[in-house]
Amino acid sequence: MKPAADDIEKYRQRAGLEKVKHTIGLATLRCLGPDEAIAQIARLWEVSDPSALVYRLEETKLTTKQVRAMANALCDLATVGDDLPSREKVKIDRYLLRLSRRLPSHLASNVAGRMLEHPRKSRRQIAYALLRKIGITTRLATRLISMFEATKDEELLHIIAKQPTAVSIVDPRFLLESITEEYWRMRVIESILKTSPAVATALAPDYVREFVWAVGRTEDRSSLGLIRQLCGRSKDHDLLSLYAWALGKLQAQRQLENLARMVDRRLADLRSY
Repeated sequence: MKPAADDIEKYRQRAGLEKVKHTIGLATLRCLGPDEAIAQIARLWEVSDPSALVYRLEETKLTTKQVRAMANALCDLATVGDDLPSREKVKIDRYLLRLSRRLPSHLASNVAGRMLEHPRKSRRQIAYALLRKIGITTRLATRLISMFEATKDEELLHIIAKQPTAVSIVDPRFLLESITEEYWRMRVIESILKTSPAVATALAPDYVREFVWAVGRTEDRSSLGLIRQLCGRSKDHDLLSLYAWALGKLQAQRQLENLARMVDRRLADLRSY
């Protein structure tokens, strides 16, 4: 049975009014001063529309004093949030991440440091996300290594892998042997290429795919000869495809032509069987 025209109209009117009501709520929050909004962070779960309040703070230009106040309020919220029901904890963690991303690096680093060894994974994920964004110090890299050795949580190593200065103070073979995902091993090689090319070159024979991938991403033409040696006559078709991609990134037209001729010869040999 098809809905009556007047029912459809009522639904349309109701949806439109609900949208207006939501906009009124957002507009009302915009009438709050930043200090008033920040004061509500520590008890965010009691706010009628916490997502809207967070959005209000995300779009507001804060003074240095207000940013520090927000950082303190977020730490208070994190502490109190641990005692909330599970469903509320998930929401609070989501808001903590959104607002923590507004903090300058030194304050975000402090917030991340408090959450880094939290027993709940969702809270640790906030720390990981912040550290991926703001970077880490040598001291923090050492701490992440110690945490990995205790927990075997590879995400800790992923944070290091993205940052050349952090990779440069860690044993690269330890990272490469500890990380199971090829992408993140490639990021380690990529970081080493930027800070210690000779070390990356020495590692290349043991991590060929990762090295070729990293060379393509960094467009490091100085490594062209080495990847040609490592891949030029390989029978691994996946590696050859990766090699071709890297050659394209390096604009190595002559090497691409040589590779194309080799592939054509191999195809011809197959057809002759």
